[in-house]
Amino acid sequence: MRSVLICAVVLSAVGSLWAEEDEYNVPPDISDPFVFVRWQIIDDEFPTREELLASAARAGAKARKLLEGGDLLRARDACKNGLDELAKLKITALPELNERRAELLKLHAVAERLLRRREAEDAFRALNLRLSGIVSGERISQALINGATLARGDFVVMGGQRTEAQIEDIRKDEVVLRFRGVLMPLKLQ
Repeated sequence: MRSVLICAVVLSAVGSLWAEEDEYNVPPDISDPFVFVRWQIIDDEFPTREELLASAARAGAKARKLLEGGDLLRARDACKNGLDELAKLKITALPELNERRAELLKLHAVAERLLRRREAEDAFRALNLRLSGIVSGERISQALINGATLARGDFVVMGGQRTEAQIEDIRKDEVVLRFRGVLMPLKLQ
């Protein structure tokens, strides 16, 4: 769709030149008598509000599909593209704009959270922890992980260095570890 952009070219008495976009045909407030305004009509291709909202809606639908398919990086990028489209609108108080923005922000947060979880799971698997025994008691429970006896709240030590894996809970057949903010179960082998 073709739209017309009104551009005010303001010439001051000192000879400086600047232009201000005005989509609503409202002339700038001029209190200086030595400033002269000349209105120009620039016929150019730029999207309308409806086109930008539709583009953001398409980006949200694409992101939702990609999230369901497990393509988290492309889903996050689709959300960013939709948010960039909405940022092109100068009006921020439209209800449909706020709805689209909230939906895209929510989808972006979900994609980020799932990406962090996937990265944490991969790093946890790379630790290659082995749970070889559990001693369960009423007051104190202990687990044997990689040859070390650990209790609730202890960090797993590998190669003499403390890892990010902390024991959150010890159950009869598994230990729940908190690793990079994510709870990871470690089954008894």
